[in-house]
Amino acid sequence: MKNLKLLRENKGYSKSQVSKYLGVTPETVGYMERVNRIKYKYAIVLADLYSTPLEVLYDICEIRI
Repeated sequence: MKNLKLLRENKGYSKSQVSKYLGVTPETVGYMERVNRIKYKYAIVLADLYSTPLEVLYDICEIRI
């Protein structure tokens, strides 16, 4: 996986669906996908949502605490 957008699309989710799951706006999801940087609290949620090990997210984006 090269980036968060591809990971989301491969799982069949829209930005709107992911934003509701994270409790953020679709624009925020778009931003995270463009810069490939997410906060740790979102990384844990996305790993669960995408059924992906957290290590995969570490490989494709910068995770900030």
